[in-house]
Parts: sequence; C-alpha cells; structure tokens
Amino acid sequence: MYKGRYESSFSFEHCWNELRYQPKLMEELEIKQQKTKKTATAINLEDTNETPGLKQVDLERPPERKAKKERQNKRKRSDGGNEGL
Repeated sequence: MYKGRYESSFSFEHCWNELRYQPKLMEELEIKQQKTKKTATAINLEDTNETPGLKQVDLERPPERKAKKERQNKRKRSDGGNEGL
C-alpha cells in the first residue's frame, strides 16, 4: 500500500515490525479508527405509529424566514443592475 501511494519502498519495515503492537501505537490507531467511522441512524419519516417519549419534528422551514429570504433576494436582483452607476 505504501509503495502504491508514494512510489517507493518503505525503508523502516524493521521498526514497524518492532513497534506495531506497542500499547501507545495501538491506542493512536484506535483513536484514528474511531474518528473515521461514521455512525448513521435510520429514521422512517413515513411511520405513523407514535413512540412514547419522542417528539414530532416539523421538517418545514418557518414561513417568516422563507418570506424574509425571498424579499432579500428580490432586493438583490433589483439592485444588481444599478451597481455599475
């Protein structure tokens, strides 16, 4: 794998064979593996059965935010032609 990535042979293989099972290195490898693992949870949004203790979440954007953003976009579009003057 090293040779494929760096196009040269790994010159410290004898060191790697001595150190690879040392507790300090094993701890570092475990930390890196935990960071790279991504956990995903499955959510069924179509499920109509209510589970006790869970709140229902509204996935829609509040209308006042959407209206405000639309007004800002209209202003930007109308001011866009007058910037060169």
